[in-house]
Amino acid sequence: MRLMLICAMLLGLAGCATLTEDECRVGDWYGIGFDDGRDGRKAGFLTEHRKACAEAGISPVQTEWEAGRQEGLKRYCRPARAYRIGRAGRKLSAVCTDDQWRQMKPAYQHGRSYYRIEQDLDELDREKDLIRHQLAGLLPEEKRLRVRLQSDLRYLRLREQQLELRQIRYSSWP
Repeated sequence: MRLMLICAMLLGLAGCATLTEDECRVGDWYGIGFDDGRDGRKAGFLTEHRKACAEAGISPVQTEWEAGRQEGLKRYCRPARAYRIGRAGRKLSAVCTDDQWRQMKPAYQHGRSYYRIEQDLDELDREKDLIRHQLAGLLPEEKRLRVRLQSDLRYLRLREQQLELRQIRYSSWP
């Protein structure tokens, strides 16, 4: 996962290969396809593997890769996975059947609700830090401003508690 994140960040600079030369040589195309399906990759992703393995003079075995991808999609196209993807703030890949989508959508939305509340809580933390910083820089004679900022801080703490209670409702998928 960390390698894929680094690749995604560097893609614009140097273009990261989807597979190493060793992975191309081993040629576990079923396993590679399974991983790609489990990660929600579309059928066109095989083109990226072709490019990655071309330098080694190796071509993917499409039938094995697609068979593995189809098995991996069975893991991807489940409500529990959709919940985790939504909770992480990521988008679902359009690789599942309509029936699977209907089952996944409520779970995904449930996870997205958790994610949105998490974002709101992060924003509250930033606001509280800003107020604390302002309070620390006040002069003793700025009593009115101090009272107002302390009141704002109390309000933000209350709002934080409300969001945390609401977030509990979205903390897991049945």
